[in-house]
Amino acid sequence: MKKRLFLFPIPILAVVLELLPGSVIMKFATAPGAPFLQYCSYFDMLPVGYANFGPMLTGCLTVVLILLAEIFLFVGGRKLQKAIFILSVVAAGASVLPLLLSFSPIGGVISLLLIGEAVLSGIRK
Repeated sequence: MKKRLFLFPIPILAVVLELLPGSVIMKFATAPGAPFLQYCSYFDMLPVGYANFGPMLTGCLTVVLILLAEIFLFVGGRKLQKAIFILSVVAAGASVLPLLLSFSPIGGVISLLLIGEAVLSGIRK
């Protein structure tokens, strides 16, 4: 029961961090040697417009992860735990994509939270 309880707040904290406006950094070149930085959240359409689908994909997968963790909290079951594990691994992989383009500390914390969710959901009891 304790493990079920720990799987629920981690994706909620990740979504709260994804909603912050500084979680994704977009770099634009305005003049030679002077990049312009635009800060936005994971659910903003600006990265999608510039073909950076990682933040939006991570945000959507994290919301689905919250729903699965909530169902797992009340129902339980090995198949649901395996689904949470697979989804958290995919979400952690998608959260690394924005970090390859430009690193943000909030994005790093989100990736660590999703990796922690994958580790916790992968532990069998």
